[in-house]
Amino acid sequence: MLVRKCPPPLRASFSIVKAGLYYPPNSLKTRLCLRGRQMMYSYCAKQEIPHRRLGKLVVGREEQREYLSKMHAKAQALRAPPHWDHSADPQVLPTEILSGDAARERVPQLAREITSALWSPSTGIVDSAALLASLEKDIRDAGSTIACATRAVRIDSDTAATGVQSPGFVVQTVTIRRPRRLISLSRHTPHSRHGRQRALRTGHRLAICPR
Repeated sequence: MLVRKCPPPLRASFSIVKAGLYYPPNSLKTRLCLRGRQMMYSYCAKQEIPHRRLGKLVVGREEQREYLSKMHAKAQALRAPPHWDHSADPQVLPTEILSGDAARERVPQLAREITSALWSPSTGIVDSAALLASLEKDIRDAGSTIACATRAVRIDSDTAATGVQSPGFVVQTVTIRRPRRLISLSRHTPHSRHGRQRALRTGHRLAICPR
């Protein structure tokens, strides 16, 4: 059983696949982000979902050089999370420190005041609609049900609810009378995924160092 409270659908067609740069090194969030990123790329390749490892530049001025160096050192020191596939990604979180001129070779529009940058090649994007359509198909093929515009208000084990030993759950739900507009996943059939490939041919993502 998966219960997920989702925000309203975004207008953007593509979602970011985060590399895991910013989270505390030994946190659960970091481990999940690292392994989740690897699993996401593997799943998208297997299901032919449009995606691309664009890479990301975190840029900074001279006074932010130390911040970038510390981020690079943290990335290099990260250990592989459980079940990591070393054959697919020998390095857990690859990063590289670039000079301002080297960063401008990748993004010519960068201001001259940018003196250093951190390059993260594993950051990427994925076609959100195609990904959701594929996940929806997986769920339905497994015999499960998707309940849209429905809020789970209480979840109990079958044993607690009925007094009979059981591995199942009893879920009490409330249907939202006036749901926000939802994306119709049925519109995004597999043949439309290749048409979105052109939109993936974009430049690098860019991030600014905090002050």
